[in-house]
Amino acid sequence: MKKFSITSYTTALISSAFILSSNAIANSEMTKANTFEGFHMGTSFGINKANGSSEMLLNIVGNMLGSNNGGNILSKANQDQIGIIGGLNFGYDYFLGDYFVGFEVGGDLSTLKGKRHYEETHPQTLSNNLIKLSMDFSSRFKNGISAGLRAGMLLSNDVLAYGHIDWLGSKFHASNKLVLTQTQSGSPVQTQTAFLVKKTKLLSGARFGLGIAKAVTPQMQIGLDLAYSIYEKMGRTVNLTPGNTTSPVLASFKFKPQTFESRIFMKYKFEGIS
Repeated sequence: MKKFSITSYTTALISSAFILSSNAIANSEMTKANTFEGFHMGTSFGINKANGSSEMLLNIVGNMLGSNNGGNILSKANQDQIGIIGGLNFGYDYFLGDYFVGFEVGGDLSTLKGKRHYEETHPQTLSNNLIKLSMDFSSRFKNGISAGLRAGMLLSNDVLAYGHIDWLGSKFHASNKLVLTQTQSGSPVQTQTAFLVKKTKLLSGARFGLGIAKAVTPQMQIGLDLAYSIYEKMGRTVNLTPGNTTSPVLASFKFKPQTFESRIFMKYKFEGIS
């Protein structure tokens, strides 16, 4: 996967957002009433970077391999991903002096996905036995919708700064295959395989962002938006030893994604509708 320089990427976005500022508005009077206030629709495109925090808990009850050492094994891992995100939005802004409030709804598609393989070995405290965990974890952001509130202020007649908070409903696919091997005196004596989670689910989340917009004509805006999103957990509990009442092993898996977005956008304000 190619490595991206966030600093250089952000610099390029800012430069492109303001490159048209010199001559595009020479013959138009820019005021908040005819530039930013009213209904608008637009499109955005940028980089979506994610960190998926996964947590796997093995609950071992009673005897295991005759060693009498039940307990818990907790494994945590992070999975970094990067992809392209783009979408459409529609909203309305209303001004109170130099300040404004508004709403915006939208939808996104993304190429964000990633995989990770990791292994851990845990000795049992009362014996020479070992428990080896081998996990293959993958996740993918598919699409999402959003609805939120915006508020901000004019920096000049043609430049606007704002913040926003949004509700998100995003579809994620996650898969985590666990292979658990119990070893006694150096030799594997039992291997169990299970998919702790393998499903697509719509997760709710919240997004917090800041942005800046510049009017290049009375109806057209370009700008830069930076945002952080956090989502609810998805997970599952699996009994790895069904029917074994003396030494059951329960595996619980939880996945909690969070994303960082850097986008450029273009918006069109509907003329005569405010």
